Amino acid sequence: MNMLALTILLPLIGFVLLSFSRGRWSENLSATVGMGS
Repeated sequence: MNMLALTILLPLIGFVLLSFSRGRWSENLSATVGMGS
């Protein structure tokens, strides 16, 4: 896969995951997803 597409898609996926999981995930897991994106 094109690396440029990954640099755009991964933060977007991380943002969507965090927005849908707000309050359901532990704080550490949310921080890890936020740092990864």
